[in-house]
Amino acid sequence: MASTVDPNLEKLPFGERLLASGLVSRAQLNVALIEQRRTREPIGKILVALGFLTQDQVNAIVFEDAHVERVALRGRRIEAALLRGISLDRLRQLVAVPYERIGDTWKIAVSDPSDVLVADSLAALFPGTRQIVGSTRAEILECLREAASLQGSPLAAATTVESSGDAVRALDQLLNEGVTRRATDVHLEPEEKITRARYRVDGVLCAGPAFSLDVAAAVLSRLKLLAGLDISIKRMPQDGRFRHEGPTGSVDCRVSTIPTVYGENAVVRLLDGSQGAARLASLELPPAILADLQRAIAKPYGMVYVVGATGSGKTTSLYALLGSLDAMQRKICTVEDPVEYRLPLARQTQVQPEIGFEFASALRALLRQDPDVILVGETRDTETAEIALRAALTGHLVLSTLHANGAAAAPARLIQMGLDPFLLNSTLSAVLAQTLLRLGCPRCRRAEAPNAAMARFFSQRGVAPPAQVYRTVGCADCGHTGFRGRVAAFELLVPNSEIREAISRRASAAEIEAIAIRCGLEPIERAVAQKAASGVTTMEEAARVIGVPEVDLL
Repeated sequence: MASTVDPNLEKLPFGERLLASGLVSRAQLNVALIEQRRTREPIGKILVALGFLTQDQVNAIVFEDAHVERVALRGRRIEAALLRGISLDRLRQLVAVPYERIGDTWKIAVSDPSDVLVADSLAALFPGTRQIVGSTRAEILECLREAASLQGSPLAAATTVESSGDAVRALDQLLNEGVTRRATDVHLEPEEKITRARYRVDGVLCAGPAFSLDVAAAVLSRLKLLAGLDISIKRMPQDGRFRHEGPTGSVDCRVSTIPTVYGENAVVRLLDGSQGAARLASLELPPAILADLQRAIAKPYGMVYVVGATGSGKTTSLYALLGSLDAMQRKICTVEDPVEYRLPLARQTQVQPEIGFEFASALRALLRQDPDVILVGETRDTETAEIALRAALTGHLVLSTLHANGAAAAPARLIQMGLDPFLLNSTLSAVLAQTLLRLGCPRCRRAEAPNAAMARFFSQRGVAPPAQVYRTVGCADCGHTGFRGRVAAFELLVPNSEIREAISRRASAAEIEAIAIRCGLEPIERAVAQKAASGVTTMEEAARVIGVPEVDLL
């Protein structure tokens, strides 16, 4: 990498060189010097922590002073032979990694070539000739995590962030790791002596790094600043959002904080808007369900709900349904919180509760925009539900999500919210319920014959017991979890005369479900069991999603 440092400035103090090079302003340097008097840390580290410089800008000068070459390690896989007999934890402490060996000469990348203690440690670890080059801390640690993952070491999942005070770098690494792992959420969870980070991957929480309390406080403050939150408020919940430039592109981050007994707990939802909305075909809906859904959304009016638990993929399915409509012939308007994907030709509106612009008021306004199709991101209250159903009654196709534990539970839930059963019967076209299962890793899965308990599990759900089921053991491909990716299981309720009669008399969800099954509804538990029978997922995963204790499979 070409140096950004003017050779004529090499004799100046580090901070003055940065100032003369135009990399920082006098005001920024003065703030950093004040902080340095308090912490006694290097000025470059402080400038990076404050966000005034990037680590690469600082490294460019450090590497030039040490007369070392700058090497890019991102994407480079370290050969296992180079690390044989070497403690990866020790290399992480030194922030160094050997990336090539020619004869007796080791090529070793370090983040601080001026550190003589690191040089002495490397001499003990790598006897012979050592050619030291420079790289960023993030790239070196990424190489070590990849190496640990290939070796099956817990280092990959439980690296401890050192108390460097570098909140910018620590938060970037935390979020980038979340993106790399395909996490939907990053959790920062304070405890008495440390703060733990965890990642939700494929719907399950996995271990992340641990922070000392001082680093955690700095990371949380940085996170709140980015999200537009008040860093002085620590005893009240707050919500915000920001955009993060991750390793694969831009990611929308939704931040939620809440006070706990050990401090503020924060959760960051990661939304990769660059992927775009899913297509209907990618949902892998059963043919019969797909045909019924297509008939429901082909109508010029009516109400279609997608229901399920939090994190079950409702919004993904909703967008896929909307994306299958002809936006050239029909005006499509949405009310969302937040707008997660951009849809061509759709008029998308984001609610702003802080100014009183809620779903209900936004929906009223949209009805004056001459829409044909309306998407309501979530039916949260009675007022929103009633406006949506009346819109469906007056010639609009309305799609929305609802929290319910099954398709038959949706009409019962809406009646409990205070909706008129007659209005519901006049508008409800279909209810799609869904849940997500983790896909078994094809590389590390192992087949076994189902035992008697497993056979009963299938039979009780109307599925023929298969000749074999699968168990996963974990490998490098799946991050040693045994799973990679998720697939949805569905059930679809299309009200007929019997179901509408039950709705009219305010029947319970269980009664509506029994009628629906008698009329041909395929229960979602059966769909889940079929996924295990076909080998798409494991018995244990199917039991977890349905809520069957694993001991019942023994």
